[in-house]
Amino acid sequence: MTGIFNTDISKISVSIVPNPTNGKLKVIVEGGKNNDFMVSISDFIGKVVYEESILSETGSFSKHIDLSNVPKGVYLLKIQSKDVREVNKIVIF
Repeated sequence: MTGIFNTDISKISVSIVPNPTNGKLKVIVEGGKNNDFMVSISDFIGKVVYEESILSETGSFSKHIDLSNVPKGVYLLKIQSKDVREVNKIVIF
């Protein structure tokens, strides 16, 4: 899945597997700079259901996330740092 919004200060590649998901997923970020990333997932109303700060010394990371406790629906995964902002859609069934 590709990002639906990406400010082009620095390019990163974001993969969400599986997507659609039953709530258990893995987020893979590659190609960034050495940064502190903020990872958040929210519904379309803006309610944040997951948020975590991740320090990546290499600019890449992977993170297993369990959203099996949130209602089925469409969510937005936002990955932000000082150099990049990427938004991707997650579907939970």
